[in-house]
Amino acid sequence: MSQWLKTKVALKMIHELVPRSLRVLVLAALVTVLYPYYASTSLALIINALTAKAALNNLIMLVVGLSFGGLLFGLLNNWMNLQVTLIKQEIYLRFTQRSAEKTMTLNYEQLESPEVMALRTKGENALVYNNALNQVIDGLFSGTLNVVISFVITVVTMVAILTTHSGQNSSLAQFTNSPWFSLILLIALAVPLLLSVVLSNRNRHLQQTVMDQIVSFNQADGYFTNQVLLNDDSGAIFRAFKASNSFLQWITQQFKLTPIQLVIANRQKMALNTASLQALTLLVTGGLYALICLKAYVGAITIGAIIIYVGYLQNFINVVSANIAQWNDGLAMLDYLNTLIDFLALPDAGAPAELTELTDDAQTTTTAPTEQGEEPSANVTEAAAPTSDSAVSLAPTIQFEHVWFHYAGSQRWVIKDLNLTLTPQTQVAIVGRNGSGKTTIVKLLCRLYQPTRGRILINGQDIRELSADQFQQLIGVVFQDFKLLAYPIDQNIAAAADVDPAKMWSALAASGMGTWVKQLPEGEKTWLSHDLNDHGRDVSGGEGQKLAIARAYYKDAPILILDEPTAALDPQSEFDIYQNFQTISNGKSALYISHRMGSCRFCDRILVLQAGQIIQDGDHQSLLADTAGLYHRLYTAQAQYYQS
Repeated sequence: MSQWLKTKVALKMIHELVPRSLRVLVLAALVTVLYPYYASTSLALIINALTAKAALNNLIMLVVGLSFGGLLFGLLNNWMNLQVTLIKQEIYLRFTQRSAEKTMTLNYEQLESPEVMALRTKGENALVYNNALNQVIDGLFSGTLNVVISFVITVVTMVAILTTHSGQNSSLAQFTNSPWFSLILLIALAVPLLLSVVLSNRNRHLQQTVMDQIVSFNQADGYFTNQVLLNDDSGAIFRAFKASNSFLQWITQQFKLTPIQLVIANRQKMALNTASLQALTLLVTGGLYALICLKAYVGAITIGAIIIYVGYLQNFINVVSANIAQWNDGLAMLDYLNTLIDFLALPDAGAPAELTELTDDAQTTTTAPTEQGEEPSANVTEAAAPTSDSAVSLAPTIQFEHVWFHYAGSQRWVIKDLNLTLTPQTQVAIVGRNGSGKTTIVKLLCRLYQPTRGRILINGQDIRELSADQFQQLIGVVFQDFKLLAYPIDQNIAAAADVDPAKMWSALAASGMGTWVKQLPEGEKTWLSHDLNDHGRDVSGGEGQKLAIARAYYKDAPILILDEPTAALDPQSEFDIYQNFQTISNGKSALYISHRMGSCRFCDRILVLQAGQIIQDGDHQSLLADTAGLYHRLYTAQAQYYQS
């Protein structure tokens, strides 16, 4: 995409986020550019009045009027600058809000992909740490307007200078009336402008290099600060393994000192380029004064006109020099801002996926995938569109129909031709070795991943055809890597700011955390962790897992999914959860994922998974009786550790 198209996309997004922004920026640019011209014109009028020996009253009125006008102009300029600052802040807030919304609505599989993570990280780092938004606005919009307005004024000024001739016959007068004078004046005006383009282009490449270095530094520094220095787990590891000072010095040198040294070196080069341009501009300004003064000396213009013409031309040089630099800074940041815009343009989750589906009556022929993960062949037909909202009824039937899945960028099948029906109000356990696909089934059912092939139905309706809100009402889940937020306990349980106290206490009681919470000084209003509240409460892994179970219970969804819900619990707490399992899953379709065979005795049905396929299906007693089966081997292997 060309720089022009990227700029157009960025301005379109800014206008979409804050519609009045472009109007405010245009007015601000007009006022900002005209303000210095007003000062030059006012001074010239006063000098002309003094030279003409105007009456004292008239001179006083002129000075007062121009001063009052300058005061109003200055106030208007300051007010417009304030409006631009507020507009930038509003655009920034809208960008960050839209980014947060996009993060929440993206397909989870997309969000996990390195490409999408890189888009978001690079764009947000540029927005937060490197002021990319302001530089794009100032350089590619406001700066361009400033140059255009100043150019128009300069063209008029040059025409006025070059068409004003002296009536004298001296050699100086003839020179000021000649084409040579016009050529020298144009060269004096063009040289700093051309040098501005060259040096600013160099600075743009340096700025892009600095930007890459700063983004990398911010990422490394944030990790070093938050995950190494301030992280309790890292602190324990450093102490347990006696991490040497040389290791910490290597981290500091590699990710802090070296990047900063590179940034400083490149910024010194940029400063030298800028200083060279400023020195040349001062030299050229002196030359312009000399040329315009010649015009006044031979009587072609008044003394006051010297101030106007030199002031206007000098202002044009300053505007172009400053805004070319800003324009190059804006171009350097444009790619980073467009990275965030590309992230915001990603399709939301919930749209029906155009995937091949298998129907109940389809005659299917499948072959085992090759080792490279080649997709099996199948005869398929289109599924009929759903005609009702039956999928949202309580305790629904769940069906996996010929579901295959592999992760993006991988050809290894994690789930292979899975056919499974989970009947209403049934507690089903899925067990198997690590890597057998248990958690992947959970994420497929939660619609975090889409099947590579096949479909998942709830009461006969493809879950991809449900709206996001409709689908989310169906699922209550405790993930293996559950997450609690640094907010009050009641809001963590409700996953909302509005909390139903009765439901919350019922959920806490069901998870075995009711008494624990009541004994806290601030009860359910206790904040979790010290991240946002100095009086917050840190919780153990087991306590956190019980709170996560309470959160799933609070939602009261018709489908309950527990992915390794007791992994961090001690044996007594685990037993308490099992005792309450019937209460927690009462009236629901419950799916229970575990690597502990003993926990499966509480379930109506047990599925044994191996390499993405179900190899055994039955209850605890029947599976245990099959001494040649995997379930018997896993159960007895674990049981021996609990037997004397």
